[in-house]
Amino acid sequence: MHKKNQSSGNRGKEEEKHEEVNMLENSHFNYYKMKMRMQTEIVGLLEIMEATKQHHTNVFIAVSAAYHAEASMKKIGLPRPESGQQPKLQQMICKKKVAY
Repeated sequence: MHKKNQSSGNRGKEEEKHEEVNMLENSHFNYYKMKMRMQTEIVGLLEIMEATKQHHTNVFIAVSAAYHAEASMKKIGLPRPESGQQPKLQQMICKKKVAY
């Protein structure tokens, strides 16, 4: 009779250990899924940042080119366009749109 109590006690401990292992496995799996989700989000954010950086670089280059073109026009004595007219480069800058 004493042995039966011991064996049923061992079963209880085994079941507890089995439940604990299952809980740990679930926790690790949930952690892994969360990690993968976050890595995917980070990659997406980095792509957006790179696109924004590239956009700002392109705008800076275009504005710089327009500025230098205007300065060159002044140097050689060409008249400035009338206020209603924009140089083609400035028109291109205003029309350029970047999708994010």
